[in-house]
Amino acid sequence: MLSNKQNVLQLVALLYAHGIRNVVLCPGSRDIPLTQTISHVPYFRCYSLTDERSAGFFALGIAQEQGLKVAVVVTSGSALANLHPAVCEAFYQQVPLVVISADRPEAWIGQMDGQTMPQPNLFQALVRKAVSLPQVHDEESLWYCNRLINEALLELDHGVTGPVHINVPISDPFFDFTEVELPAVRVIKRVNGCDFSNWLQRHLDDMTQVLLVVGQNNVKRWLPFTLNSKNILLLQQTMQVFSELPSNFAYIGQANALGDRQGATPCAYCGQQLDWILTALEQSCSPEELNAWTPQVVISLGGHIVSKKLKQFLRKHPPKYHLLINPRGEVSDLYMHLTHVVEAPWPDALRCLFQELSSPEGADARKAYVNRFAALYQSVFAQPLVDTEGVGCVNFIAQLLACMRKGSTLHLGNSSALRFAEFARVRYKSEIAVHCNRGINGIEGSVSAAVGAAYRAYQNAREMHAKEYPLHYLIVGDLSFYYDFNGLWHSQLPPNLRIVVLNNSGGEIFRLLPGLKLDEEADRLVRGVHQSPALSTMRERFAALGIKYLEVGTIAEARGEAQTSVSAKQEASAAAMSELLSPCTEDSALTLVEYHCAPEESQVFTAAIKDLCARVRDYVTHD
Repeated sequence: MLSNKQNVLQLVALLYAHGIRNVVLCPGSRDIPLTQTISHVPYFRCYSLTDERSAGFFALGIAQEQGLKVAVVVTSGSALANLHPAVCEAFYQQVPLVVISADRPEAWIGQMDGQTMPQPNLFQALVRKAVSLPQVHDEESLWYCNRLINEALLELDHGVTGPVHINVPISDPFFDFTEVELPAVRVIKRVNGCDFSNWLQRHLDDMTQVLLVVGQNNVKRWLPFTLNSKNILLLQQTMQVFSELPSNFAYIGQANALGDRQGATPCAYCGQQLDWILTALEQSCSPEELNAWTPQVVISLGGHIVSKKLKQFLRKHPPKYHLLINPRGEVSDLYMHLTHVVEAPWPDALRCLFQELSSPEGADARKAYVNRFAALYQSVFAQPLVDTEGVGCVNFIAQLLACMRKGSTLHLGNSSALRFAEFARVRYKSEIAVHCNRGINGIEGSVSAAVGAAYRAYQNAREMHAKEYPLHYLIVGDLSFYYDFNGLWHSQLPPNLRIVVLNNSGGEIFRLLPGLKLDEEADRLVRGVHQSPALSTMRERFAALGIKYLEVGTIAEARGEAQTSVSAKQEASAAAMSELLSPCTEDSALTLVEYHCAPEESQVFTAAIKDLCARVRDYVTHD
């Protein structure tokens, strides 16, 4: 019989799945669940040694002789420290040794409890990976435990082989051996770039319902060399595409999330339109019907994804395979169902993908899946769900995006500014790079980063004696702008900088979190409500900084003014700034839709979601 400790079961099952057969066991009490479970699985070859220092070198010898990964298990306390010499040797000899230590619960560290000391990271730089497992209490802690073990075992031979350390806290009581067999566990595998084509060839039968998710990245540096016209056509015919503005993948073809289909290609859809559709399908279809629409293979690359709906959908409806393309081969399990890490540069991996998906095997099924979505889009979005003319910031940003010239760069403040731009986006008539400090989702540095980029672009243009210089636009909220005001404290602000401040007198996004109800005082503190004067009262200060202030005013005054107030001044000799006074009205409701929390006072958007679900349901039942 096996231990009922879920972290122990996950560890032993993954040792088995990763092919680690030889295990050296040392006596003790806290490691009894590990010893009992491992010794009762016939797959493992178990060796018993009392002295931990000797046991470590014994395991090292097995690994040296057979060239295999070997594990050694010890109890808590100084037993782990006795493995230090063997771990040092394994590190410098590059031997794949798995050090497994039982441990007391973290709460008892430093409390004079017996055989207890800080064990995580004991070996520091002498192991290639060190993890301390959680004690499993729910689905999330089970996923976390599984992920940590996979991460550690994958580092045994990641480029350079070497030891890893897995610490296993085990709480009382730990003498319950009630499990009959090891659980089925999720195994994460690493695929080297040179083997990616072979993997795709073996799994072409599964590559019929494919979703490509492109996260934030500076795609303009490599995309033109990867996506020629042939590959773009192949992409549109073989898979669904999800990307957002910071991915810089958007100009392949997209439609506005609210139903504006200006210039969208028939098969490749990006941004929030796809996650709106997936959410509507989930709410409108039976489980059997939903299977026909849910991606069976998800391929992701790039950085952060803003859409909460997409994350929730893919976590709830796991694909058969989730392949993460990561140049460093690192595990990043955003959707909680990662199966493979493809260690390859993004261009190389995409070229492999295009080459294999051009195979006639399964081509009809892939094309049918994409065409099914295309027909759904054309039916559901034949009429816009929401009239964006009535939405202030969104409409203003849409006008601004539409008139940006080729080669411009758009910088977005975090949170509201980014989400408004995502709702507002239309298909670009030219390539426009998008940057946003989304790495840790903070508000700092938006202004400074835009100024730095604009300054360098302007200097490059001057050095090359260019006739015109690329414009850099910054759309930023009031809190982000004031927070980073010193970014404008520059000896010579570049004349190619254009700033639009969305001023709603506070951090409106903080008021929109689902289930959050604050009294007036807490609301004021959380949102950073301020009474700062309108920027129009600071004209002289801006002039001293070399910035020309362009009047826009309120939302009502802003309609139709985006081009004249910002873009028509493209050849201005100084940096320019506009301020849009935007009280909390429909724009906040748009953001609430992103959080699945439509407010009662915004019936138009609640109705839009209901209308979308009704349209999807009608299409599915009559298809």
